[in-house]
Amino acid sequence: MSRNTLITGAAGYIGGSIVANLLSKHPETTKQQVFAAVRTDEQAKALSTLGINVLKLDLSDEQPLLTKYPLTKVTTFSVIVHTANSINPELALPLINALAKQKESAGKPTHFIHTSGLSAFYANSGWPRTVNKQPG
Repeated sequence: MSRNTLITGAAGYIGGSIVANLLSKHPETTKQQVFAAVRTDEQAKALSTLGINVLKLDLSDEQPLLTKYPLTKVTTFSVIVHTANSINPELALPLINALAKQKESAGKPTHFIHTSGLSAFYANSGWPRTVNKQPG
């Protein structure tokens, strides 16, 4: 069964590792089935050398997943692996909504996989930190 897989954050460590693993350890997955979501032209250029589909996306907007992409190459994404900005849940919702709409229209199972690294919990990550002064 062929599955079109979208990996967000594909230019990062976790996303890039997933792309590399799909291409090297899963012969049933073709390069035409791997879609990498990136933010910059530089990221797109680097990943396009792998022969995969590179999509420059604004992850806060579900419409490109439904209209601008997939064009004629793909009718649905079966799997979205979300590795980009994993501590901002607002970026995951448009992806989940687009996947749900694709599931409804295609009538096929879809999967959303969310990943995160421990840096999201690192005290010096630059993210605001609050202390609960009234525990319990």
